[in-house]
Amino acid sequence: MTTVRAGPGEPRGAWLAALTAPGALEGAEVLKREGEDWVAAATLRVAGVDRRVVVKRRRGGGGVEGIKRGGGAGRLMRQWRGSTWLAARGIATARPLALLRRWGPSCGEEVLVMERLEGPSLLECLASRGLTRGQERALAEEVGRMAARMVAAGRYNRDHKPSNLIVTGVDERSATVAVIDAVAIRVSVGGLRGLERMLASLVIEPTGCGHPPTAWEMRRVVRAAAGELVARVPTFRGREGARVGALARVLWRAAAEVVEGHGDPTPRVDPLVGVGGKEGGG
Repeated sequence: MTTVRAGPGEPRGAWLAALTAPGALEGAEVLKREGEDWVAAATLRVAGVDRRVVVKRRRGGGGVEGIKRGGGAGRLMRQWRGSTWLAARGIATARPLALLRRWGPSCGEEVLVMERLEGPSLLECLASRGLTRGQERALAEEVGRMAARMVAAGRYNRDHKPSNLIVTGVDERSATVAVIDAVAIRVSVGGLRGLERMLASLVIEPTGCGHPPTAWEMRRVVRAAAGELVARVPTFRGREGARVGALARVLWRAAAEVVEGHGDPTPRVDPLVGVGGKEGGG
């Protein structure tokens, strides 16, 4: 296995040594598993320091995936680029630390090591309903602003579902939310394209898991997204109050159309159920 990339200031060779050390992942908590691919939370000893990380291993996918990896377009490399793009624009994300690759039979293997963020996912917050009304408001508004900031910067997240958003802090006045899976960051071609899909994803996944957001929450998400666009994108400016309201109505209708056209929202794998069958396993 070789180190393909290391984050700024990260000890390039030390990550390879940490991952290949005997028993390095023995105590890891597997968060997700699909065939030969898995995601695990672990503590690795890197250059003499214990680091709490998330390790993603990608092995399956067949020959096409192998060609993509060889050309620098594999899934984990796309995650690296997406996270880097978000961070460069001040949008919170799990920081990629090291990307490693091993060539072998079939399509080989890639391993991505990422910063482990502390906090529940947005989906877990919706399922637990443990926040106060003020915290729910602050969280909804930050989720809306984050989505709008991406589109204002020219891209959107095709997989902007609540299980991919970590709530790293929330109180009655503000919240901080980070993207943990940035593999599906795509170019947004003008206007609102992509934003309606992100807003719809905030409804589709939790509805399929039995914990949909309320209309009150989604109104605040959409209104905050509209306000952020008016503030950031010159073409949306005008008389601010009236413009925000009109834009929010457009976004609401567009997102509703995506939700209605989606079909059965039940996820193939319930993100609220761990690999071992326990609730809240990651």
